[in-house]
Amino acid sequence: VVNRKETTLRCLNALSDMTWADAEVTIVVVDDGSTDGTGDAIRQSFPDVIVLYGNGNLWWTGAINVGLKYAVENSFDFVLLLNDDLELAPDFFSELWHSVKDHPSALISSIKLSNALDDDVVVTADFHASGFLREIRNPHSGMRYRDMPDVEMIESELLTGASLLIPITVIREIGWMDAARFPHNWGDFEYTLRASRRGFRCFVATRSRIYCDMDNPNYHYRFFVESTRKEYLVHLFDNHRYNYGFGRILAMAFMHRPWYLAALLYMRRLLGLLRSIAIKLVLPQRFVQQRYKRDSV
Repeated sequence: VVNRKETTLRCLNALSDMTWADAEVTIVVVDDGSTDGTGDAIRQSFPDVIVLYGNGNLWWTGAINVGLKYAVENSFDFVLLLNDDLELAPDFFSELWHSVKDHPSALISSIKLSNALDDDVVVTADFHASGFLREIRNPHSGMRYRDMPDVEMIESELLTGASLLIPITVIREIGWMDAARFPHNWGDFEYTLRASRRGFRCFVATRSRIYCDMDNPNYHYRFFVESTRKEYLVHLFDNHRYNYGFGRILAMAFMHRPWYLAALLYMRRLLGLLRSIAIKLVLPQRFVQQRYKRDSV
């Protein structure tokens, strides 16, 4: 977390009311250089929570690695990655933990739903690399939750890290997340796909529900709509926060693909990026907002 004191405290309040089934749980927060008093507020309100500190340059993947190393060094059995800006169903953990009993060596994620509508809509569930170019697909995205297959678990090729349970045995086998190539986005995708390729199974626990705000400023498509031209150009070359720049599409294209498929996919994404640059730089900002805003969330 970075400078999200109220959001982080709200998450910790929710976790303090959580039913943890028969698991013994230690909560760890990685505070990456917050200047708003996040660490002090946590220590005051939640003295049992472990706070680990970064220097402000960890980003998401680096911060996750700090937590993973702490868990390995202290001989925990599992790590549950959790974003602090989620709303959690009261039984989200018990349903997730229930799935572990049948698959103790698997990586298991919750299903992520939108909190913007009365009828729950799936944001992320299972992900698969499909088609000739092995592009990442999220086949259940946009489906009503009530229309999902009536099964407790869906097998997946890779998973999101918003709420992701990882056995320590996996971490000891495949190591840390790739913070160099994927500092803030897709570190979870690369890691879980790497785990799949090493023989570990990945599942979505469909009854473990988490909720997110789809109007999220960290989504790069919203940034495309709302940013100034200067801001947009800067992030073409700064590959930390958003995943649309030149270096980022190169890393995504070559993620666990044969080089010839990766080269083709990179060229395809590069053409799409050049089109977006032309739209952003040539068309009036008002037109861009009117034309694309409806698709940005």
